[in-house]
Amino acid sequence: MKRQLVHGATVLFLLVALVSPASAQDDIVHTSKDFTVELGPPYPVVDAPTKLYFTKGNTLISVKIEGKDITLMTHDAGTLKLRTTRLQEGELKDRVFEGVIELGDRFFLTYSEWDKAKGIMTLYEREIDVEAGNFTEKASELLRVSGKVSGTLSMTGFYRFGVTDQFNYHYSHDGNKVMVQYRKKPEVKDDSKSHDLIGLVCFGPGLEKLWEQEFRMPYTEEEMDIEDYSVDRDGNSYILAKVRKDGSDRDKKRGEDEANYRIELLRVKSNTSEVSTTPVAIGDKFISSISLYEAGDGGDMLCAGSYNTGGKKWYIADGIFYFRLGKDGGVSNLVFHEIPVDILNQYASKGEKKKNDKAEEEDEAGFRSLEMRKLYVAQDGSAVISGEQYYEVTTTTYSNGRTTTTTRYFYRDILVTKVNADGSLAWMRKLPKYQIGTNGRGGMGMEHIASGKSHYFFFLDNLKNMALTPDKAPARHMDGAGGFFTAYKIDDATGEVTRHSVFDMRDVKGTEVFQFMTSRIQVVDENEFVVEVYKKQKEDVLIKVKIND
Repeated sequence: MKRQLVHGATVLFLLVALVSPASAQDDIVHTSKDFTVELGPPYPVVDAPTKLYFTKGNTLISVKIEGKDITLMTHDAGTLKLRTTRLQEGELKDRVFEGVIELGDRFFLTYSEWDKAKGIMTLYEREIDVEAGNFTEKASELLRVSGKVSGTLSMTGFYRFGVTDQFNYHYSHDGNKVMVQYRKKPEVKDDSKSHDLIGLVCFGPGLEKLWEQEFRMPYTEEEMDIEDYSVDRDGNSYILAKVRKDGSDRDKKRGEDEANYRIELLRVKSNTSEVSTTPVAIGDKFISSISLYEAGDGGDMLCAGSYNTGGKKWYIADGIFYFRLGKDGGVSNLVFHEIPVDILNQYASKGEKKKNDKAEEEDEAGFRSLEMRKLYVAQDGSAVISGEQYYEVTTTTYSNGRTTTTTRYFYRDILVTKVNADGSLAWMRKLPKYQIGTNGRGGMGMEHIASGKSHYFFFLDNLKNMALTPDKAPARHMDGAGGFFTAYKIDDATGEVTRHSVFDMRDVKGTEVFQFMTSRIQVVDENEFVVEVYKKQKEDVLIKVKIND
């Protein structure tokens, strides 16, 4: 889940009331004319814990994984009608699904296989023939690794668990390069002695291998935290890391105001083992989170994230930082933009405002639990950084000798900032929401889409928030309890915000729908996207939303 946002200290912020074209009266909400909503014909549901969606031209592709079986479906993105369904039974027997690689207009399903006798992990790919709605006849070896690869223990089927996320995919801005990254399982379990061994393999447009290398990190795991990876259009790879200055595992020394670490960007030149390092000075700033992206205006790399001053509680963000890294390794436009208390107090409860005001007196106010979600880079070099409050709360209760543990997931306010190409602040806005659920992300969180001269942030919300004003805190939306699919629209030039109701889960063109998941939103083009939902009677349907910008 990623991260953050911002502001310049002396800028005057106006509390702009969100204009809602929808009015809540007698439990009726009128949907916005800024959007056109279509509902496709129903088709047989495929129950699967993993569902991924892609588009090629006018075709929507969905890959659904249940245990060892794979179902491939294609739809006409115009009519929303089902074209083909292909069940690949037993494809994942003794294998682990790793993901789908998308390069240009080609798609490759990938899975890994562990040969215990030989001690070799192999990653395979099988191309999807979109026109035929099928897979190519035979899987091909993509790469092999000697020794075990680290991953995450996850549920892979009904009461089935496996190690997933062993291979991670990072794309260049133009989508024509993909870097496969993996981490070898450490031979030494002591972080003060162990050095990460990272594998990087770069592939071109047709998934042809361009180069591969394994790198032993120059610092121990205790000294170094790897924060992110990226690859540029030329096939150069990047590793973003936090490196502690004294070789310890402490981010802050007692009695000192500055961080006990520096940010380093390691650049691996394409098709070589040549590694160059660029240190980034952060002074008295402590990094809460950080992400790395390739710019679309010439190949520079961009870093953005959140920070706090003085090393206060790690989950509190004072603001955001942003900088560019040129091909010569030089750092430019490094800026830190503070979040003012006026922004913190928008759409906050009386208790939250009181805490913020008191904390501000001691220079301790900040945006809590802010996670960076996306950095959008425009052709003029400006960037729109979106972040979201996210945290988990786990409670354990005891009753009649039994223990029950419940984890609740909170997806709250969105913070959006536009930074000009020179690093100066254009605008910053706080977008209120309050979502709670018990099944992971589910239908919570937000999706950002840039369309025309505006930015749209879509999410499910409570009816009570349709006419929310900045002096009120948003009502809670419970995941799985229906809700209104809502959009905040931000004008790119001015930062003006309007709020829109797109559709009601209880009545989408006369049909009640269920099991909405934010991760299933698939953009078809700049102003159109589709999402798959359940309509009961063992049938799914597609909803298409067109932005009338």
